[in-house]
Amino acid sequence: MNKTENQILVIFGASGDLTARKLVPALFNLHQADQLPENFIVLGASRSDMTDSAFRKKVVSESTYLKNKLKDLSDEYIKNFADKFFYEDLGGSYDTDYSRLRKRVEDLKNKYQTSGNIIYYLSTPPTLYETIAHNLAEAGMSTQNNGWKRLIVEKPFGYSLDTAKQLNSGLQKFFKEDQIYRIDRLFG
Repeated sequence: MNKTENQILVIFGASGDLTARKLVPALFNLHQADQLPENFIVLGASRSDMTDSAFRKKVVSESTYLKNKLKDLSDEYIKNFADKFFYEDLGGSYDTDYSRLRKRVEDLKNKYQTSGNIIYYLSTPPTLYETIAHNLAEAGMSTQNNGWKRLIVEKPFGYSLDTAKQLNSGLQKFFKEDQIYRIDRLFG
């Protein structure tokens, strides 16, 4: 099976429970199956004050699922997985200047040769989706002139048909339709 292209996965809301319970275990399963790209990294972005090292420790220690799987693996194997994770503190709000985030993404892209391919995974409340998309676009992080960019948003996608339509319209101001992926993590 061919692996996908090199990329950075930026998880907004990375210090939250969803990342520890669902996203990290899914990434670990892909890592174990050797299905991650050769050059693949995760940049957690959230409002918590954390270092790369603290985020890596959190990634490995806070997932019950991972604890059970890691107990039979070598420290080197675990470190190899954890070393794919980095963290950027957005400060007190998701509605902020993303120039620091952009610089961090650029630095990681160059160091790990991810070809400018980026997935933005919004593990945040739907009320923040448009704010984050706006700030990414404002920082020039949604354009596809240097690698593809994808925006993944989770259910609930709004709270009614009207709010879903408004949210959809808001996201499409900043990302093209073929860049936006809507998922329901409970039902696949």
